[in-house]
Amino acid sequence: MKDSSFLPDYKDDDVVAFNSHMQKVGTLRAVITNVFSNTSVIQDGLNRALLLHSLPSPEWFNQGANCEILRLGGKNWQKGKLRIKLTVEFYPDEPEVEEISASNEVEISQPEAQLLV
Repeated sequence: MKDSSFLPDYKDDDVVAFNSHMQKVGTLRAVITNVFSNTSVIQDGLNRALLLHSLPSPEWFNQGANCEILRLGGKNWQKGKLRIKLTVEFYPDEPEVEEISASNEVEISQPEAQLLV
């Protein structure tokens, strides 16, 4: 796999915690890149499984394997490529809440009282 930009929104020195174990994001990236490299056990296992089903596999992880797809009820085959792409994502349990500072609040002034003479 050529794309190793795991967790692109985080810096190498940011820290991720798994229960009581902590690791720098840079170290985690290096481990993941190593695991999913071209000689990885996972990729080799997927290649063997694809070959067992007579599916061509050399390009599945890079450029993709040439293929055609026919949708159920479709009239024509659509040519393209199938590519296996593995990703690592972080998504928070709760979305971040934006804070509004006091200087950004809209000032509402009361209308001035008119004096009757």
